[in-house]
Amino acid sequence: MEWLDNKAVEGRAVLYVALGTLAAIPESQLTAVADGLERARLDFIWAVRPENIDLSSGFEERIKGRGLVVREWVDQLEILRHESVRGFLSHCRWNSVLESVTAGVPLAVWPMHADQPCNAKFLVDELKIAVRLHAVDRTIRGLVTSEEVSTVVRVLMLGEKAVELAKNVAELSASAKEATEEGGSPWKTLKDMIGELCLVNGNSEVSQDEKVYA
Repeated sequence: MEWLDNKAVEGRAVLYVALGTLAAIPESQLTAVADGLERARLDFIWAVRPENIDLSSGFEERIKGRGLVVREWVDQLEILRHESVRGFLSHCRWNSVLESVTAGVPLAVWPMHADQPCNAKFLVDELKIAVRLHAVDRTIRGLVTSEEVSTVVRVLMLGEKAVELAKNVAELSASAKEATEEGGSPWKTLKDMIGELCLVNGNSEVSQDEKVYA
């Protein structure tokens, strides 16, 4: 967090990179990511798994000051909420998506399995808060080149597209905050559900305890 604080003082925008803890990403692919981040010449913080992975000889020395590789647990939400973080390269699991949206941070999405491809399509095509990385063979299992990583993260962080993505996610974040405040749509939905359950049980009125809970 001190590193990010210093970036904020310098007025530098930071890319956060985290590709999950469950996917078994080959070392050759992570090396390509490292090369792509180095080529992009952006400031970044990368939470790397597994801890002992080799990101190519001299990589961490070459990016010192501009990039930070973290090989231990990080508080992802705290990082995303930091004022210097302006983009998130993510594997697109829904928890990470929600954290990024609530923090108002646009994404570069790299789906690998499970619900991730559907999430990525939704973010890119419908919500328009993300750009997508593609493998050479256009599959979710194929190799993503260092050139693709470099190009996509620069689109995410720089230029007109970056401004559009940031605007869209800021609006979505504001809507999400409003909805989750007391009296917002989730509160109303829960109250309505409790009312329906009480009617089913032959009780037309919600009890005082249920009102307090809602």
